Amino acid sequence: MRLDRYLIEKKKKVDIMPYLDTIEKNCSKILKVYQKAGHFIYRGAPGVHIGNTGTFIEKKPDKKVRKPRNTPIEIHRYLNKLFKEKFGWNVRDGISTTPAWVQAHYYGHVYIFLPTDRYKFAWSPKYGDLYVDMPIVQGVFFDNKEFLEKRHKTFQRAVNTFKDDDLVGAIRNGYDAVKAEIMFKVNKYYLLEFYEGEEDLRLALGMSPRK
Repeated sequence: MRLDRYLIEKKKKVDIMPYLDTIEKNCSKILKVYQKAGHFIYRGAPGVHIGNTGTFIEKKPDKKVRKPRNTPIEIHRYLNKLFKEKFGWNVRDGISTTPAWVQAHYYGHVYIFLPTDRYKFAWSPKYGDLYVDMPIVQGVFFDNKEFLEKRHKTFQRAVNTFKDDDLVGAIRNGYDAVKAEIMFKVNKYYLLEFYEGEEDLRLALGMSPRK
């Protein structure tokens, strides 16, 4: 696949041209997914705004254990234990993304998520956001192992709904629901500014305009 045809069809200033070679070379796997799904995956980046860091950003995941924004840390760790048993990695410590740009906007400035080709992911057709959709993970939590063990089946049932395949289905499901969370494990990823870059990237990939 080549993105060069973008230059022929593009009539206005080429905003993302300097980044196309990097995207094509390192993100070919996710580009094929986006073409098939007809939609992108987004990430809200807190504290990052166009004008401060630019249209295109290269990122590497923080190797530290992620501190959850809302979920009590004890439940976060317990869920990670169950996810690791199922998928072999700590899903709740992954990169949080969504096919719903409105949901991404809640967490910060919106960027198109472009993971490099070696990535893993997990998502649930049932839970768009574990914190929102599972009231049990909300509120004040006291460090009590008995609390977790008594609710083991509840947590296990939630984890069992997660899948690590059909990324196209995950994108379409989340886009239609206007709420979805897809967790990624990556070595490196790029963020392309949503407001300036989406139209150009859609054109480059031969995708229809976003409705």
